[in-house]
Amino acid sequence: MPDVVCLGEILVDMTPHQGPVGTLYEPNPGGAPANVAVAISRLGGKAGFIGSVGKDFFGDLLRRTLETNQVDTGCVKMTSSAPTTLAFVHLDNRGERSFSFYRSPGADLFLPWGRSEKALIDSCRLFHFGSLSMTTSFTRKITTRALSYAKKQGKLLSFDPNLRPSLWKNLEQARKTILAVLKRVDILKLSEEELFFLSGASDFQRGLTWAKNLRLPLVMITRGGEGVVCLYKGAMLSTGSYQVQVVDTTGAGDAFVGGFLFRLLQESDVFSLSNERMLDHLRFASAVAALTVSRRGAIPALPFREEVERFLAQYGSQAGV
Repeated sequence: MPDVVCLGEILVDMTPHQGPVGTLYEPNPGGAPANVAVAISRLGGKAGFIGSVGKDFFGDLLRRTLETNQVDTGCVKMTSSAPTTLAFVHLDNRGERSFSFYRSPGADLFLPWGRSEKALIDSCRLFHFGSLSMTTSFTRKITTRALSYAKKQGKLLSFDPNLRPSLWKNLEQARKTILAVLKRVDILKLSEEELFFLSGASDFQRGLTWAKNLRLPLVMITRGGEGVVCLYKGAMLSTGSYQVQVVDTTGAGDAFVGGFLFRLLQESDVFSLSNERMLDHLRFASAVAALTVSRRGAIPALPFREEVERFLAQYGSQAGV
């Protein structure tokens, strides 16, 4: 039985690299909720996935990738209604990425929902989702049903908006949709850019005040090279980032979420931890993300637990509090 069930997009990231005659694109398995599921599994946890891929070469690749990484694929649907979704990744000279999506429609929009999906959620402790599965009316309906069901069954709810502006009809719809689910979740992870977008704030301190007023059990704000700020039980915790050579930031936030959820679910009561224990989990998650950005691709770059432990043994003191 899985510890975590992730719902949403699974797709192929077309990752650029320089070939002998110019830029070449390498197909790498990705998609934020799928990245989280694989990250948890590689670290030694158990994860299940609810999503849809095309009946094509890329769909076979994605399903096989999940299976190879020991993710439960009983609720991964293969559809002939659309091809597997592609995301072309564009990297700047710092390794920061942007995306061009081929999804009109894409197979990830044909989310399954029925007895099998409910049974999978029944078996887990935590349900994780993002906002890309809410960009159309159909997928928004399925995602809302799934999170409502998970909430009713007493599962922890984890949400990472993972905003991709080009996939929304307009940004106001994106903001309203994301804000509507915030009050229902237990664990929220935001990037600094998403914090500004949702809060309407123009500086970090004002954005932080907005986040505090959400009064959620746990809010994490990732700030790239400046580390992570966490709001937990009325306290504000922070930890620095690990200094590594950045190759590709694709999947960094998902790696962080996967590492954090893996560690958090080792606890019997996730919201009775000391601040120091919570900081330890944040440092572990930051190490998972640091290893990921030092490699190309999303799922292919995700580290195994032994790699993270070796990294922490060598560089643990770099992430200051």
